[in-house]
Amino acid sequence: MCRGKFETLSLLYWWVQTALMTANRTIGYRADWKPVLLVLLISLAVTFLTWRYETKRVNDQAQMRFEQLSRDLKADIMTTMNAYGQFLRGGVGLFQASDMVTRDDWAAFVAGQAIRENYPGIQGVGYNAVIRGASARAAFEDRIRATDWPGYAIAPPAEHDLSVPVVYLEPLGPRNTRAIGFDIYSEPRRRAAVDRAIRTGMASMTAKITLVQEDTSAAADDVQAGVLVMVPIARDTQAEANPVPDPTGMIVSVFRIGDLMTSLLAPVDGQRADQMQVALYDAAAPDPDALLYLGADAAAGRFAHLQQLPLFGRVWSLQTRSTFVFDGRGLVRGPAVIAVAGILLSLLLTTVVASLAARARQSAANAATAAQTNDHIRMLMQEVNHRSKNLLAVVRAIASQTANHSPETFVADFSKRVEALAASHDILVHNKWRGVPMHDLVRSQLSHFGALVGDRITLDGPPITLNPAAAQNVGMAVHELATNAGKDGALSNQTGRVDVRWLVAQPEAAPPRFQISWVEQDGPPVRPPASRGFGSVVLGAMLHKGLAAEVDLRFPTDGVQWQMDCPLANVLEPPPDG
Repeated sequence: MCRGKFETLSLLYWWVQTALMTANRTIGYRADWKPVLLVLLISLAVTFLTWRYETKRVNDQAQMRFEQLSRDLKADIMTTMNAYGQFLRGGVGLFQASDMVTRDDWAAFVAGQAIRENYPGIQGVGYNAVIRGASARAAFEDRIRATDWPGYAIAPPAEHDLSVPVVYLEPLGPRNTRAIGFDIYSEPRRRAAVDRAIRTGMASMTAKITLVQEDTSAAADDVQAGVLVMVPIARDTQAEANPVPDPTGMIVSVFRIGDLMTSLLAPVDGQRADQMQVALYDAAAPDPDALLYLGADAAAGRFAHLQQLPLFGRVWSLQTRSTFVFDGRGLVRGPAVIAVAGILLSLLLTTVVASLAARARQSAANAATAAQTNDHIRMLMQEVNHRSKNLLAVVRAIASQTANHSPETFVADFSKRVEALAASHDILVHNKWRGVPMHDLVRSQLSHFGALVGDRITLDGPPITLNPAAAQNVGMAVHELATNAGKDGALSNQTGRVDVRWLVAQPEAAPPRFQISWVEQDGPPVRPPASRGFGSVVLGAMLHKGLAAEVDLRFPTDGVQWQMDCPLANVLEPPPDG
């Protein structure tokens, strides 16, 4: 983070130095730097603050997206494990409903559940008998050898009165065969889960263990942490209420945690594993000794989330960290667009102000011999300051309104509106800031429809010269109308027509007024916009505020109709001596 701030400040310093060098070459001496430096610093400050705000906004949104992704994973784990618990209760029901369940019966029951498809992550589901006493243990071994599994033996040798050996375990592959006869009560972590299940009568899970099914030899490279989840079988089917002090057996599911997490991380279009690094602990807080699962090693991103999962008498911790894949999705584009646009705008404004300041200096030098030069210079500098502020206000409004768009369309929309402003500005510069002929202004904003002017586009109105402020406001409005007509209106097909007219009206006993209208015909059917966007601001509020204009914008089916009416004095360029 510190490195990013240092790089940002270094880049900002370079921008200032470059702009000042350009201004120095343009203006010539330090006395004229004040307006240039003021505009540069203000515009860069606005850019920097906007960039910081957008960066924080995007970062906060990404944080919320990542936390939601992590919560979804937690919900999937909880839902999956609870579904597995219901499956075990189904096995309990089988034993309670039958006088005797053979190995074939159990194999058919498990096969009917299609655990590979419906319960991924389960290594096997088994039946463990609950035996009390050495004599009962020996008799049980003899019965299983005679009726089911020759060579069956309970291991290891009993150290407790209670034994809970594996009797059936399906699907019976090479891994699960190793566990047949293993007494889960002989190992402390498994024993704790058995005692909890008997005490509560509910599903109980072991702490982290190494499964008997695992090949722990030096040549093995796929040993995974595991857990057992077990549900006791009540001796009396009518007495299923907790606790179960004397169960006849346990239905036990065997989980290899690596297989379980791989199946849970695979969904969601295959993107979940790429977007987060997952660590799962058999503890209420991350503990290396309790690590159940650690995802593929990847460079940690900027987001992290820690959650607890209460499961069958245990509490797991799920720690997730974002990856560079997640961080790179939509995190940089918005702030970068704002930064680039802000820099370009800052340089544009600096150049404009530098040009105006250079003009002021040249005017002062040329008029140095005349007595009226001092008044002219003061007026010119006030004009520079006033027009710079106006230009900044207009561009700030454009940037603020366009920023409501998505990052993908910001640059295109912002560029079109700045180009419309620049077209009016070019005409003003060409006319030495003494106003713009109305006819030239309208044609400049319709330049991309030049071939249609005089054919499908009609321009009609008396000669009138607009002052700079009015030229900028009216030019932006005509540009917005032309853009909308070319996109969805009368100029978007081959038959539509646009009629642009302006006039000076002379009401009775009132000052004259300037009126302009835009009427579209024969275009596609018009539908009023669903929401108020920047175009509505340009065509209404901006003109009302800047020119005290009354604006009427309508959307009849046969074509858009727009009319502006304002005092003539607000738009008219005064004569040079006025």
